[in-house]
Amino acid sequence: MAEETYPPFKIAKIEISKTISRRQHFQRVHKKLLNHKDVIFEALQQLESDWAGFCFVKILFCNADESCNFTEAYCKTMRNVQEKNPAGRRIVWIPDLFDVALLKSFLDNEDVEEQILDKHLVAFEKLGQFLDTVEDTNKILQNELKIESIKEGRWASIFGTHVLKMLAVYDQMKIDSGYCELSTECPCGCKKPINIDDNSMGHEEVWHGSVDILLGPTCIEVFNSYQGDEDDFLESSNSAFERKRGKLENSQNQLISESITFAFAMRGGVVPLIGISKSSFIIYMYDPDDDLLYESTSMPLFLDSVKGRQLHFSSVVALWIAINHSYFFKGVQASHVEFGYKANLQNFLGEEQHEIYQKHIRMGGLRHVNSNVVEFKAGMNKGKFKRF
Repeated sequence: MAEETYPPFKIAKIEISKTISRRQHFQRVHKKLLNHKDVIFEALQQLESDWAGFCFVKILFCNADESCNFTEAYCKTMRNVQEKNPAGRRIVWIPDLFDVALLKSFLDNEDVEEQILDKHLVAFEKLGQFLDTVEDTNKILQNELKIESIKEGRWASIFGTHVLKMLAVYDQMKIDSGYCELSTECPCGCKKPINIDDNSMGHEEVWHGSVDILLGPTCIEVFNSYQGDEDDFLESSNSAFERKRGKLENSQNQLISESITFAFAMRGGVVPLIGISKSSFIIYMYDPDDDLLYESTSMPLFLDSVKGRQLHFSSVVALWIAINHSYFFKGVQASHVEFGYKANLQNFLGEEQHEIYQKHIRMGGLRHVNSNVVEFKAGMNKGKFKRF
């Protein structure tokens, strides 16, 4: 059987309406974004500060070589910001990875038309359209947040439909069919259609499983609440990365295994895995070529106001950039490779497993694959163990 070709979607073809010229389209989008210039500039200013950024993650031990579902994955890790040597505690800011300056230039000056490609115009227009209707979106989300025990499938459908998909240039959003309570319409009552499909990926002999949302070349995992969701950072911290140890570990195991597997499934290039709860989100990106694993700070989804919980504009822009990363990602910098803080995934793979990750990771058809790893507890002894 011939190898399938990935990614399993077509990159959206950007077309400018034939009824207007490109110049007219440029001016229309520029005018739309100028209506939101202040909030966008404030968001960009935060994204260019220590409010958000990425560190590097090293794997100390993992079970990537075993037939294991994502929910049973194990990754003991170390972040470079936890190293004792100050020279190793370096942070990658969002502008180092994504061309956020392009948006700023677009708002500041119309004379950048030649630098702005059609794909950028469409992405800018999506952001402007989202901000035009953000108050309506906030009301929908506020109603959902009132539900004390909202199910993950419902939150995935509503947040995916009204935020993630609205920010994306890609129109191909798939919710995993594993949620038994899902219907083909958004559960908020707006009746917007939902595409339910098989979002499984990986390989039977190594990490595998399903992710909640596939949105073009972006993978999203939704949590009702993940470990470390609240009080994520030390109050006395000088860096957003000085997390309380262990707070994110349970979620981190799953997110790292999914991020690495998704990167191999995409057959090259760096793609984001976004972990989202009801209050915050985090981004992982793995580079299979240079074996670098990026982990972002945890960013808040909402701010409290007199109108109730409102989407955090800086986080909205960060999500917009990550979802449309194929238009704004600047590539892995040579300085990041030279820094040398690698994930070391290959240290935990045999020759056979290495070939599987490189050549045989696939999308779909893995929903009912059993795992060889089980959780076990006896007295004070507990952990995840491989079956005989």
